[in-house]
Amino acid sequence: MKLILFNALFLLVAHSCQDPSQNPALKIADPKFDEWHDLVFSDEKSRLDNISIVWREQPRSVIYLIVYAGKSACVGEAKARGIRAKNYLIKRYVPANNIVWIDGGWKDEVTTEVWLWPPGVEKPSIFPEFNLKASEVKLEKGCKIKYRGATK
Repeated sequence: MKLILFNALFLLVAHSCQDPSQNPALKIADPKFDEWHDLVFSDEKSRLDNISIVWREQPRSVIYLIVYAGKSACVGEAKARGIRAKNYLIKRYVPANNIVWIDGGWKDEVTTEVWLWPPGVEKPSIFPEFNLKASEVKLEKGCKIKYRGATK
């Protein structure tokens, strides 16, 4: 169902956005493609595999990975998770220039949002006003990205 919705949206936006200079502020309100919380990396790879498969059907689209560290996080955890996911997608034959990761800040739990976005459209928005403040986060120094046992 998401694929059909995305294809219809992609065709509509691609048609109306053939020359992005004519409508540079064009935005879409499509729901995100996928979202997950704290997963072991083998489970995350399965989700990323699904994204790479759908991307092949719309190879001009851009995959946005918005990664939020959790309430208890390693220093640089969102960045490390974003780079790890991007590198995995590159191994799955998605070109690096079609993948953008964004550090979304902190939420109550580790969260990765995936947006499969048509080309020439403004990137998806993040809403930092709903994020935790740095003072509400416990940062662990010298730790590695780890599965913390959260529910899937």
